[in-house]
Amino acid sequence: MRINLTVFFYLAAPLIIASAAGCSGNAAGLHLVPAKGTITLDGTPLAGADVEFTPENVKVNEDGLGGSSGFANTDDSGHFEMYTASYAGVQPGEYRVRINKISQPEITNPEARVPKGKEMVPPQYNTQSDLIVEIDDDGNTDLNFELKSP
Repeated sequence: MRINLTVFFYLAAPLIIASAAGCSGNAAGLHLVPAKGTITLDGTPLAGADVEFTPENVKVNEDGLGGSSGFANTDDSGHFEMYTASYAGVQPGEYRVRINKISQPEITNPEARVPKGKEMVPPQYNTQSDLIVEIDDDGNTDLNFELKSP
C-alpha cells in the first residue's frame, strides 16, 4: 500500500505538534514558576546585586529532579527575576536568600594591581543570611526585600 506524502504530512503534523505541546516548559523537565521582586538597601533600590535562592525544602518532580538553585541580577530599579539554569523561574518550595553586591574601586592606573572589591550588602543578607522565602505553586511576583545597614 502506498501513502501519498502530502496525506501523511497532514496526518502526522498534528500528532507531532500535540506531543511537543505536552512537553515541559524547559529541557530539564522541571516545574518552574515565576519569582520576581525588588531589593532595596536603606530605602534605595539596590542595582547590580546578585541574588541566589538556595533550596531549603523544594518540591521535586516524579523523576526525582529538583532542588536547583535560582539566580538573578537586579536592574537599576532593584528589580529581579529568578532563573534556574537558563530558564525563567524556580521550583515551588522554600529557599534561603543570599544577596550580594561587590563595589569595585575605580582603576586609575591600568598597569596597577586591581584592588579587592568591597561587599556592599551586610553579612546577615549574604554569607550569614537568615532570609527564607516560600515560593508558591503558582509563583510569587511581589517578593520585596528591604535590607538595612547595621
